[in-house]
Amino acid sequence: MTSEARIRPSSTSWGPGFWPFKTSGPWALAVLLLLPATAAAQKGAFIDALIEFHAALSGTYGDEGPRVEAALDRMAVALEAWSVERRAAEAALRAAAGDSSILARFFLNEGRPADALKAVEAAIRLEPERAGLHRLRGVLLGADGRDGEALGSFQRAWALDPDDFVNAYLLADRMSTGPSEPPERQLASLLAASRPAGGASTRQAPFIQVGLIDDSASDEPRFSRAAYADGVAALVSGRYEEAIGLFRAAMARDPLVADRVARSGPAARGVAALRQGQVADAVADLEATVAAAPSSSEARRMLGIAYAAAGNVDASLRSLAEAVRLAPGDERALVARGRVLIAAGRIAEAERLLLDTIQLLPAAGRARWALADLYEQTGRSIDAIDQLEQAATLTMIAGKTALLWRLANLAHQLLDRERVVAVLTLRTRLMRNDPFAHRSLGLAYHQAGRDVEALVELLVASRLGQEDAETLAVMGQIHLNAGRLTMAETVLRRAVAMAPDSAGARYALARTLLRLGKEEEGQQQLAEFRRLQDTLLDERRQKYKTDLQDRNERLRGEGTGR
Repeated sequence: MTSEARIRPSSTSWGPGFWPFKTSGPWALAVLLLLPATAAAQKGAFIDALIEFHAALSGTYGDEGPRVEAALDRMAVALEAWSVERRAAEAALRAAAGDSSILARFFLNEGRPADALKAVEAAIRLEPERAGLHRLRGVLLGADGRDGEALGSFQRAWALDPDDFVNAYLLADRMSTGPSEPPERQLASLLAASRPAGGASTRQAPFIQVGLIDDSASDEPRFSRAAYADGVAALVSGRYEEAIGLFRAAMARDPLVADRVARSGPAARGVAALRQGQVADAVADLEATVAAAPSSSEARRMLGIAYAAAGNVDASLRSLAEAVRLAPGDERALVARGRVLIAAGRIAEAERLLLDTIQLLPAAGRARWALADLYEQTGRSIDAIDQLEQAATLTMIAGKTALLWRLANLAHQLLDRERVVAVLTLRTRLMRNDPFAHRSLGLAYHQAGRDVEALVELLVASRLGQEDAETLAVMGQIHLNAGRLTMAETVLRRAVAMAPDSAGARYALARTLLRLGKEEEGQQQLAEFRRLQDTLLDERRQKYKTDLQDRNERLRGEGTGR
C-alpha cells in the first residue's frame, strides 16, 4: 500500500457537549438524519479518486500517466453526481426552517469553507448572542489565515460563554501568539472545567477541523506539483469544478501524461523491469526507447532514473539534463537530478541546481524539501529551517503537520525554543483533536518558560485523554510554582502513582507537601527522591565503568591484531 492511500478525509466532528448549534425539535432531528446520508458515497468516491490522482502525479517511474488521466476522470464523474445530490440537499435545507447555522454545518461538511462562513455570518446577524456561532466563525477565519478577525470572534464567544472549555481554549491559543498578556483568565476557566481528580478521562473530538482531507493523515508532506498548484488551491477552497478544469489544463502540458512514449513497447518493459528491481534489463529497454524516440523527455527522465538505480551517476545526470532540455521546467527531472547529485556527494552542484529550480518554480515544494535534506545532511540547520519554513507556506493536499514536526525538531536542536513553540502552535491548529499535539506544545511552552500557556495545552491534552507521568509532573510543578498547592498535590500524586521511579515527580511532591505543612509525608517523599537519585547515580557509575572496560578490551584487541 502506498503512503498516499493512507490519506483520509477530514472529520468535522463536534464531540459530545460541544455542539455549537441548536438541535432541538423535529426539524433539527430531520437535518441530522439527512446530512450524513446526503452525497456521502459520491463525496467518498471523489476523495478516493483525488488521492489516487495526487499519488500518480509523483511520476516516480514514468508509467503513471494513464493512472493520472483515469483518476481525474473518476474525480469529474464523482463530482458531477456529488454536485447534483449536494444541490438538492442544499435546496431542501434552504426551503425548510431556514436556519443558517444548520446550513453552515452542511457547507463545512461538504468542504466549502467560504460558503460556511457566509452562512454562519448570516446566522450571527439573526442571533448575535449565540456563542457557538462566533466560535465557528473564528475557526473558519483562522483556517483562512485571517487571524485578527478570528481573535475577535473568539473573544466574542468567550464573552458570551466564558465557562465553555472550547471557548476558553481557542481564545487562550490566539492570545498566546499575540502581543497580549498570558491568558490567565482563560486558564482559570480551563482549570474549573478540568475533570475531577481520579475521574476517568475520555477521548472526544470537541474541536472543529476545516478541510476535505485530514492534514495529519499523511506521515510526509504531500506537495502539489508546481504545475498543479493553482488547481490544488482551488480544491482546498472548495471550488471543485474550477479545480478539475485547472487540473485538466495542467495535465495537457505535463510530460508524464502528454508524452505517450512511456506507454508501450520497450519503455513499458523497461519500467516494469525497474519496478521489479531488474535494473540491467530496465537500462537496456530504456536505452532502446531513447534511441527510437530521442525527442522524448520522459524517455530520457526514465532512463536517468534507471541509471541512478544502477549506480551510474554520470550517465544518470546526463540523461536527466537532456530531459530538462527537452522539457524546460520539468519539476520531476530537475528534482531527480538534484537528488542524484546529493547522493553522489556533489553538494555544491546539487545546491545550485535546487536553488535554480526554486527560482524557476517557486511552488516546487519537493525542491525545497530536497534542499532542506541537503542542508541538514551538511550541518546547515539554519538554512534547512529557512527552506522548510518557506515550504510550509505552500498549499498541499496533506502532511503539513509532518513538515512542521521536522521543522520543530530542527529548531529544538538549535535550542531555539520560541521557534519551536511557534511551529508547534501551527501544527496543533491543524490537529486540534490530537492530544499528543497539545502535549508536545505544552512541554515546549514549559521549556520556553511560559508556564501559563504550557498548562493550557497540557490541560487540553488531559481533557482529550492523554496523561502520562512526565506530563503530570510538569503540570504539578507549574501548579506548585503558581502557589496552587492543592492542585499540585493532586496532580503529583497521580504522577507518582503512575511512575513511582520518577525522581522529578517525587521531588515536586515532597516540596508541595512540605509547603502544605504535611511535614512527615513530605520528608518521606524527599527521602525516596534521594534514594532514587542515589540509585540513578550508581547506575551511571556502573555504566561508565562497563563502557570503559569495553573500550580497553577493544584497544587491547587492536594492539594484538586480534
